Amino acid sequence: MNCERKGRRISAPHIAAVLSVCMLGLLAAPAAQAGEPSAIAFGAQSAPGDAEVILGEIDPGGESTQFLAQYGFASSHWCAEQPDVVIGLELGVGPLGLGGSIGVLDGSGHHSTPPTPLGYSDYEEHAVAVELGELEPGVEYCAQLVAFNASGTSTSDKIVFKVGAPSIRATRYVAADNTLTAEVDPAGEETEYQLLYAPIASEWCASAGERGTPAELGTPTPLGFTDNSYHPIAVHLAGLHAGVEYCATMFAVNEAGSTFGFQVAFTEGPAVESLTPSSGPVSGGTTVTIKGEGLAGTSAVHFGAVAAGILRVGPEQVVVSSPEEAAGTVDVTVTTPAGTSVTSEADLYTFEVFAEGIPLPPSGPTGPTGSTGSGGSTGSSGSTGSSGSTGEAPAVGKSEQVAVGAGPVTVRPAGSSVFVPLTAGATIPDGSEIDATHGSVVITVLTPDGQEVSAEVSGGRFRIHQDANGETHFILTLALTGCPRTKLPRGAAATTSARRRRHRPRSRYLWVTEKGGHWGTNGRYVSTSVEGTRWLTLDECTRSVVLVTEGRVRVRDLVTHRTHTVGAGGRYRARARHPRHRGRH
Repeated sequence: MNCERKGRRISAPHIAAVLSVCMLGLLAAPAAQAGEPSAIAFGAQSAPGDAEVILGEIDPGGESTQFLAQYGFASSHWCAEQPDVVIGLELGVGPLGLGGSIGVLDGSGHHSTPPTPLGYSDYEEHAVAVELGELEPGVEYCAQLVAFNASGTSTSDKIVFKVGAPSIRATRYVAADNTLTAEVDPAGEETEYQLLYAPIASEWCASAGERGTPAELGTPTPLGFTDNSYHPIAVHLAGLHAGVEYCATMFAVNEAGSTFGFQVAFTEGPAVESLTPSSGPVSGGTTVTIKGEGLAGTSAVHFGAVAAGILRVGPEQVVVSSPEEAAGTVDVTVTTPAGTSVTSEADLYTFEVFAEGIPLPPSGPTGPTGSTGSGGSTGSSGSTGSSGSTGEAPAVGKSEQVAVGAGPVTVRPAGSSVFVPLTAGATIPDGSEIDATHGSVVITVLTPDGQEVSAEVSGGRFRIHQDANGETHFILTLALTGCPRTKLPRGAAATTSARRRRHRPRSRYLWVTEKGGHWGTNGRYVSTSVEGTRWLTLDECTRSVVLVTEGRVRVRDLVTHRTHTVGAGGRYRARARHPRHRGRH
């Protein structure tokens, strides 16, 4: 056995067992002298026609060298005579779960294959394969490789194998998706494979599979092949606990026998179970609470590929500040000493294009809901009354139909001085004012060609007006306070308050979402015109901002008198030219 070249991942509890096997192998195999070859047998692989291929390596010792294989029944005296024990290390086979078995064999007799020239005379190890034919199916054999040249002869440790049993190789744990992968050779038979695993502290793991039972047994799965080739398999490990170390292996079985693969050890990494909130602005800076398992010792948190600032760390909760990132949805991953969390739907975070401090828009037009608004007046005080006629169809330029989309909505019909709760399905006269500061309202209008189209408006107070061409405009009317006196451009929404009132806003905004018709908004320094989109109009004392999340918006800058087209994810800012100029406000 070549203990340094096996390339297998093994856990700490297995080290003693491996060292024992290696030490026994060193005792059993005579040390090669200078010029003598050396031989190592790795294992046996099934071949067609009840044959097995012995795999190993030969070092020619700098001389022309030949090699062969010797083999016999596992019960033979020959298999038991080197010198007191036989070291069986079939690739992926054996009750140790490490790919080998140790035992004293008895009986007599062995066979040899014809010698084969190695073809090398250097001091390197070269892979060899020797086929053993006409073996009895289901019977255990032992075999060894023999190398010889002019300076001497060397034999490998003897390996034990069963003819026709499946073989397993290349077992490994893939942390990215919590799977155990391997390759299975069905040895020409219908074969099933199964995943076995348990916590590393269990007796089964600690004894390398000799004692105890695995804590978890996967579902037996047909391999689907009956040839003599290796086929990749992968099984997902479910029910793991973050921060816990496990061992796992694959098991394969057919009519001729069964095989255990190598045990591999791994520690389950952190798991993200929820994000609060799960969305925020592209500018970053949102405080996000990540909840999950195994989060203690978190050293890094990434939103997609961008690192976030870590604020607080606990075993089940990490608080971070979101980074600046482009619009879109990304996975949030947490890295601890145990690894990086596997991505899932629970860790998705969406970067939205919207102004800081402005709530996200509604998901889309809901259409007239027939629900009844609630709440009292949010504008001028006065007695309540009817919000409009019910059951009447809208008329072009004369009336619009309105219904509550969500939250409290009030309306001040044209010609009235008071806001009243909106009645579901009400028809209001053109020029009415609606307050949807804390809710949303669905507005349905009639187009000149006789079609009814709807838009959902939320987040602000506005006056509604449909012109003779059928374009419906929402004019922002919530009074701004503390703005300097300035001359506003023609067509601007000009409502302000000269006094600084504690509860009056210094900004106002309106979200509009629609899927048909012609709509627009009028702000302090901009007007918009759209068809089929979602956008925000934000007013401040000295600027107006238009943000577009879907579709395209034509923005008319009322200061420069230029029109700009803004696509999804974009924004346009219009600024006052002379903010301190005294005049109309």
